[in-house]
Amino acid sequence: MTTPAAAPAPDTKLDRHVLIVAGVVVLGSIMSILDITVVSVAQDTFQTEFGTNQAGAAWSMTAYR
Repeated sequence: MTTPAAAPAPDTKLDRHVLIVAGVVVLGSIMSILDITVVSVAQDTFQTEFGTNQAGAAWSMTAYR
């Protein structure tokens, strides 16, 4: 009686291209958060420079995003 051959272990390593895509997605997410933070911090300056109220600045910043 013969014993069945053991199946090779599946390759669980991530492909290099998958890691590159994941890195780009993470970097894009971080940049989006950073951009929103910078725009929010600059809201008071935006209102002063363009002579608008908070609602006008908020609408302009929403359109920018």
